[in-house]
Amino acid sequence: MNATCKSALGFLRKILIVTAFMALLLSNFSSCTGKKAAKAGETIRSLAVFVPGAAAGSPLYEQMVDGARRSCEENGVTFTAYEAGFNQAEWGERLTGLAASGKWDIIVSSNPSIPALCLETLKVVPGQRFLVADGYLSGNKNIHTVLYNQVEQAYSLGYFAGLYSQFKDPAALSVGVVVAQRYPSLDQAILPGFEAGLRDAAPNMGIDVRLVGNWYDAAKAMELSKALLDSGAQVLFPIAGGAAQGVITAAKDKGRSVVWFDSSNYSLAPGTILACSLLRQEKLIYERVTQAIKGQLVWGEAEILSMKDGYVDFDDNDELYSRYVPEELRAKMGIVVAELRSGKKSLPTPTF
Repeated sequence: MNATCKSALGFLRKILIVTAFMALLLSNFSSCTGKKAAKAGETIRSLAVFVPGAAAGSPLYEQMVDGARRSCEENGVTFTAYEAGFNQAEWGERLTGLAASGKWDIIVSSNPSIPALCLETLKVVPGQRFLVADGYLSGNKNIHTVLYNQVEQAYSLGYFAGLYSQFKDPAALSVGVVVAQRYPSLDQAILPGFEAGLRDAAPNMGIDVRLVGNWYDAAKAMELSKALLDSGAQVLFPIAGGAAQGVITAAKDKGRSVVWFDSSNYSLAPGTILACSLLRQEKLIYERVTQAIKGQLVWGEAEILSMKDGYVDFDDNDELYSRYVPEELRAKMGIVVAELRSGKKSLPTPTF
């Protein structure tokens, strides 16, 4: 073989090596930037649930995981649940890391703060798809959100708390509220809705809010609850995650009552938890994940669901509710709940 042929062959080998290297590089880049993520009409083979906190002890997150897992199992889709922990400052980085792995066609999550984190993640992983419940963002083709009307949800509990407080003690002036942390939907939807219901049932009453500082310190929640009960509160309203167990213990010890948010949990403390408002998040997530898998989900859509839609409700069907709540109070609650379910009475909720 002459020198010219050898030179040509050597050059050809270099071209083949460079081409192979570039193909590998582009493949890795595509994976890292989320190009694998599902687009409209594409087959979905994998789904991850991003839990901003921990699922255990949080009814909404437990429902989210259960609903997504059930749909994935029925449709042969690979499923995982990732818990991001309680440090909210780390959620954005962890969500981006989950997306950048390139493993998940869709990421499902639930929290009012998540849509904004999805937008930040999309700057790094532009192809990722997100389904977010309990949050609101309209018009981004990679994100589908559903916001619950928590004003109406909280209103029903506030109305019950006012009726029951006046029934137990006509001189009662406040309902004790124990919250883990302050956040926009609490301050702009839940607390205003609860107080509106309370005042409609008992115009002279208000709320007394105490802050735990985290979602897990049951001992501090119990201490705060005891102070509220000592000040005359007949009813406590916890929005405290795992720390709410301390609220229940304090109320039970004093023979007082609790109203419960986000799930039907009468059996957790029969005779102490007297009223529950709920979100049917497992049903919603199951339905929307199934739609996504079948290519039927409308990406970029943002919905708001109220009591008339059936995903927000007050549980007046549980046997324990009928057993422990006097009939005259159940009759008054029935009127208000029926109006909310029919849409005759509606309360707007802010978007975040």
